[in-house]
Amino acid sequence: MKTEQLFKVSRLAAISDGVFAIAMTLLVLELKLPELEQPTSPELFRDALAGQLPHIISWIISFAILCRLWITQHALLRDGDEESRVFTLLNFAFLGGISFIPFPTSLIGEHAGQPLSVIIFSAVIAFSGLMLALMYFVKKPALGWRNLNPAARDILIGLPIIGLIACGLALWSPKAGIAIWCITPFIGFSLKKKSRKKA
Repeated sequence: MKTEQLFKVSRLAAISDGVFAIAMTLLVLELKLPELEQPTSPELFRDALAGQLPHIISWIISFAILCRLWITQHALLRDGDEESRVFTLLNFAFLGGISFIPFPTSLIGEHAGQPLSVIIFSAVIAFSGLMLALMYFVKKPALGWRNLNPAARDILIGLPIIGLIACGLALWSPKAGIAIWCITPFIGFSLKKKSRKKA
């Protein structure tokens, strides 16, 4: 009888860390110094920096999301020494989404007013969250949604839902689609504060 092929968690963690490190580094390469003739006036310098604001905002959003995704994936890889073939394939699909994030980040930085830019960005983030959710259920099928810790629930359930909402909002107003990604970390933080107060 053929046994299932298993993959070492240490190897999965190593390649995952590498992909995250490269994706996070590529994000910052979109932040460029404004090209100005020297000498320049303070007003022109300020205006040139203000022109970089969409790139800075898109970098902040993407970097914060990548941090949350890494933390959640790290928690999934923490238990056990080996993972199944299905889990490993889902992990590679997840890493595919992570490696692609710099592209839609630069899209919304350069073309924030285009609905398609926001839709592509939101779809990639939603896909990454969905892959993590599938990894969770392949690894812990008996636990179900109710036993998720709040931080994991925010990512596994929240990102795909927020992605769909952001796509819908982008068709109406691209800035509204981006705004929902800007406020998402604060919503999660305030919900956690309320749950602590109730406890």
